[in-house]
Amino acid sequence: MKRILKNWTTFEIGFIVLSLFVITASFIIGKDKNYLSFVTSIVGAFNVNGC
Repeated sequence: MKRILKNWTTFEIGFIVLSLFVITASFIIGKDKNYLSFVTSIVGAFNVNGC
């Protein structure tokens, strides 16, 4: 994991952590539990960061 994150800035790491938190909180709070949407949202968040 350190090898993957070694080229990321503090901003990028913070952005991905915040994104994952918001996506997970929205999934937990939301009424509709669509697991496919949850997984694709997580994949999309990593894709935005260029992982």
